[in-house]
Amino acid sequence: MALWEVRARSAELLSGPFSEYDRLIQECFEVIAECIDLCSHRRDQAYFLATGLALTKARRFALGSYSLMLDGLGQEGGALLRPLIEYYELLTFVRMFPHRAQEVIDNRQPSAGKVAQEIEGRWKGLREYLNDHASHGSFSDHSTGHLYRADGSLASGENVGEETLGTNMSVFYAVSWLVAAEGVHNLSEGEAGLVNDQAWKLESLKAESYQVFDFEKGRT
Repeated sequence: MALWEVRARSAELLSGPFSEYDRLIQECFEVIAECIDLCSHRRDQAYFLATGLALTKARRFALGSYSLMLDGLGQEGGALLRPLIEYYELLTFVRMFPHRAQEVIDNRQPSAGKVAQEIEGRWKGLREYLNDHASHGSFSDHSTGHLYRADGSLASGENVGEETLGTNMSVFYAVSWLVAAEGVHNLSEGEAGLVNDQAWKLESLKAESYQVFDFEKGRT
């Protein structure tokens, strides 16, 4: 199998049945990029620089995860969700403790676990799942189930199933929206009225997403 054959198949799905999925995901990325630009214009303030740095890293890990997903490597792409979550929680940390923004810039912030405790983060269960099955070497059923063909032989290449890709994109959209929303929340706390347009856009995307994605399937 050619290395990019799966990516080509994914591209067909994105231009066909999943075109709306991809559009909404890209619009989330646009909101994140707009927030990064706004932070960059205010980078002389520690709060906005720390927020912008965390958002930029979160965006890159999110893009990496999405790219792997389109290559039929959804489970492996999940490994990038762990650092993505850490940057998401750093955004919350900066907003809750703005006087500590310089710590983040200087890489003196508490460990990821401590940050999660201080902000009372809600991602503990997902982080533990990723630790067990995606972020570290593991031969658990969740880690290796996709490596076998139906006849029990090992898969020497990747594959992309329409149903699996749709489910993964639903979950990924939800994560992308949350990252964008956290960025908007930070900027709105930093300067009143700064991200009104982005906030309205996210509310519109949220309403539209319930008509597009099957979130219930993504939970199973």
